[in-house]
Amino acid sequence: MGSYTNSNNVSQTLILHWNGSAWKQVKTPNPGGSARNNDLMAVTVTPKGDAWAAGQFATGTGMRTLVLHLDGSVWRREPTPSFGDSVIDDTLTAVGASPDASSVWAVGHHYDGTAEQTLAMHCC
Repeated sequence: MGSYTNSNNVSQTLILHWNGSAWKQVKTPNPGGSARNNDLMAVTVTPKGDAWAAGQFATGTGMRTLVLHLDGSVWRREPTPSFGDSVIDDTLTAVGASPDASSVWAVGHHYDGTAEQTLAMHCC
């Protein structure tokens, strides 16, 4: 889990899955596109196999929060709050879920151009 550098020399989301004998890269969303950075910094998996990943992606005016959810077979981007165009940096660095995935938390930081602030998000 994390990122790799593509042919445009920018990072793209990366999740690997162990199939019992080898690691295989799985398709993951890159909302910043192939010309902007997309990074995953944390992942959690519940006992029932529900998986969440968190990080950031570039928009051209700054970094925005990124949350991905594995729906059983496909990683999908989940909506997260936007703090406006003046935001320079929003990053999620950790994610956790209750055993039944009824409660998911992601934490990180928000930089508004003046100061770093703690950022916490809750879903479900």
